[in-house]
Amino acid sequence: MNKKLIKSKITIGLSVYNGDDTLKRTIDSLLSQTYDNFQLILVDNMSTDETAKICSNYVKKDERVKYVRRKSKLHIAQSWAKLVENINTEYFMFAADDDIYESTFIEKNIAFLYKNSEFVASISDIKLFGEGIEKYFSDANKNFIDELQKKHRFVRTISGTFEEKVRNVLEFNWCMNTYSVFRTEQLQKGITNKTFTSWDFAFLLSMIKYGNFNVLDEKLLRRDTGGETSLKLTIIDAKKRAGDSGIGLYFPYVGFTVWCLQKFGLKLFLKHISYFKYLNVHTGKKMLRELVN
Repeated sequence: MNKKLIKSKITIGLSVYNGDDTLKRTIDSLLSQTYDNFQLILVDNMSTDETAKICSNYVKKDERVKYVRRKSKLHIAQSWAKLVENINTEYFMFAADDDIYESTFIEKNIAFLYKNSEFVASISDIKLFGEGIEKYFSDANKNFIDELQKKHRFVRTISGTFEEKVRNVLEFNWCMNTYSVFRTEQLQKGITNKTFTSWDFAFLLSMIKYGNFNVLDEKLLRRDTGGETSLKLTIIDAKKRAGDSGIGLYFPYVGFTVWCLQKFGLKLFLKHISYFKYLNVHTGKKMLRELVN
């Protein structure tokens, strides 16, 4: 490994809430990285399960691990923004408490950023897994997940002109780029703390003016799709679980739509009016059907 590269430290921020069933495997995969010049900050969002005990045990075992317990529960967007505020390492990445990282994930993404200054973030291609989604589709196609992933990439390179990048995020993106390795300086400038539905889209749209997003052509990150129950939630139940209430519960994309209009101006907004119309009208119809039924 390049000696200059090794000197570049990265902070990993892992925000967790009641993740005791998957947290260990995620932490173990991060501590097994070939690129070991990092600090891992475990942020406990007021968990009520065994999360605190698990985190404390890792702090005792590895000096690179730090544990912070929030005094009040925060939306994930707020938790991420607060976490990034005082970071002084050259690179930063967010980690989910149920994902699994191949051992070279950090090394290969930092190596790419080291050589390509026009990129502010890099992630590998992604493989989805999870007992719930496999059961959900098993009757229709036992190999559904594998077949789906052969045809589609769940994370995309974001590059080109600013307008091209906006179109990429709005119309073709699953927002998994949020789990990239970032250049900290640009991340601190671009991160948002918006808590409306599609906050992750707002995050990416705020970041793209600082540079491009890369995707390595190999699957080094396995993302857990969650349990079977979560797939069968109604939209309203899913929004309640996420903490939405009031207008944000029944018209979830209004906040994001208004933010985009204010952020990009009327001219660029109108170029994507069909997207916002579909986003709000289609979802609104689903909400009404759920309320009636």
